[in-house]
Amino acid sequence: MSQYPFIEVNEGHWYVKPGTWQINDFLVTPNNTELVLPAGAHLEFATKAGLMVFGNLTVKGTTDNPASLTKQVNSRKWSGLSVFSNEYSPKSVVRHLNISYSSNPKLGLWQPRGATYFVKTPVLLEDIHISENQSEDGLNIINGDIEINRMLITNALSDAFDCDFCVGSVNDSEFRSIGFRSGGDGIDVSGSKLTLNNVSFNGVRDKAISGGERSHLTVNTARFNNVNFGLVAKDDTKITATNITAENVTHHALMSYSKKPIFGGAILDVSEFNCLDAQCENKITVETGSVLTINGTAIDSQDLDVKGLYRTIMKSDKPR
Repeated sequence: MSQYPFIEVNEGHWYVKPGTWQINDFLVTPNNTELVLPAGAHLEFATKAGLMVFGNLTVKGTTDNPASLTKQVNSRKWSGLSVFSNEYSPKSVVRHLNISYSSNPKLGLWQPRGATYFVKTPVLLEDIHISENQSEDGLNIINGDIEINRMLITNALSDAFDCDFCVGSVNDSEFRSIGFRSGGDGIDVSGSKLTLNNVSFNGVRDKAISGGERSHLTVNTARFNNVNFGLVAKDDTKITATNITAENVTHHALMSYSKKPIFGGAILDVSEFNCLDAQCENKITVETGSVLTINGTAIDSQDLDVKGLYRTIMKSDKPR
């Protein structure tokens, strides 16, 4: 740490001074450490450099003076941010932070999918912009109690936000240009209970919202434009959605089916479904054994070749 005098290191705290600073190593905090980024702190990382926090992250950016994490000018990407907490860790509170050009760390056998990665942590994210990520997930939260307000994710290589075993809400957030390669979902949820309020998706190569593995989602106001798939429930997931607007949907606007037989069918209940072009009204599909209702009316189910879907129009081409 003597190479980085702009980081004040005290027991239990790392504090980054305001300014623009270069990081050339993969920095790892001790256990139970709070890393603080104040307004105007800008860290620029070399390709194999990154940041791992064992404890909690506090970012105190402002509207006029956000904090940022990005690559160095001569690098194509950097190795991402990871935050690992435990039952004793305070909540990570992150406000007005811009993260760009991040990729997942590659440290021996540990090569997670997320470029920005929170594990087992309560977290509040507000006014976050994640862009140009270079890994499978722009933001990956695992086993977290979350509140996300006004998040923007743009130009994601693959998935924008992957949430596994989470509880909480995503509010007033936007996802644009998701999935340079196929397999890019806007919000991909597994084993979670989330409420999504006022979310919009424009330019998504795969699913705008994908709920799976016994998730329970409540969606209040969502807009889909230029997506391959809109709102998808699968594998014993229940989604209750109100005020859904769709246009320019390539394949299916609403879907309910089983991908993994061990879980069984799914339930998708939609009210106030608005199609802004005639085509999306005919792009509503429910597999036999699942349920899809629109304004209280059940849609007739049909046999689907789900494996065939995942070999063709849903085929993943995610980076490894």
